[in-house]
Amino acid sequence: MKQLGGEFVAEFFTAERGLWKTFLELTVRPGRTARNYLDGKRKRYTSPLLWYALCAAALLLGLWFMQEPVTNALVEGLSEEYFAKLRSAGIEAPEQWAIDRYMLVIQSSYTWLGLIAFVLPMALVLRVVLGAKHNLAETLVVSLFCISHMMLFTGATGQILTRISPNLYFWVSQGMYDIYAVLTIGTCYGWKWRNVLGGLLAIVIASLSFYYTIRTLLGLALTTAF
Repeated sequence: MKQLGGEFVAEFFTAERGLWKTFLELTVRPGRTARNYLDGKRKRYTSPLLWYALCAAALLLGLWFMQEPVTNALVEGLSEEYFAKLRSAGIEAPEQWAIDRYMLVIQSSYTWLGLIAFVLPMALVLRVVLGAKHNLAETLVVSLFCISHMMLFTGATGQILTRISPNLYFWVSQGMYDIYAVLTIGTCYGWKWRNVLGGLLAIVIASLSFYYTIRTLLGLALTTAF
C-alpha cells in the first residue's frame, strides 16, 4: 500500500512515461497487464492509483458532454408535485436546482466515492474468493486497473448511448464492466471456474454497492433538508 501511494506521487509529474503503453495493454490484454505489474514489471506502466485519477478525470469530462441528455431524463422522471414543493420551499428555479444537486453527486461518485464504494468492494470480494495467498493490496491493484479502464471506455461510449437512451447506457455499461472484469481475472489468475465466477461475483457486488450508494446520496441530495 505504501508503494502504491509513493508511485502515485512519483509518477504524477511523469505520467507520459507509461501512459500509452498502459492504455494499449489494458485494452488488449488487461489480465496480463495486471499480472506483469504484480510480478514487479512496473516501470513500463502507469501506477494503478494514477491510472484511476486520469480515467476519473476523463470520465468527468465525458459527463460534462453527456449532461444534457442525462439531466433531461432526470427532470422527466421527477413529478410536477416535487417541483411544486421545491417552489414552496423558496427555490426559484427548481429544475436547475435538482440538476445541480444531481451532477454534484455524480461527479463525487466517479472520484473519491468510486474508490470507497466501487473499487474497494471489488478488491475485498476478490481477496475472499481467491484465497489467503492473495493479499488485499494485490487484489486492489487488479480492481483499480479493471474499474479505471472501464470508466474510460464507458465515458466514451456514453457520448452516443445517452443520446439514444440513458437506460440503454446504464445496461451496456454494466455489461462492459462484467465482461471486462471476467477477462481481467481470468487472464490474470488463470481460467478456472473459481476465478471466473469470483471475478463476476466481485464486479456484481461492487456495482450493487456503488449504485446503492449513489441512489442513497441522490435521495438525500434531492431533498431541501440535505
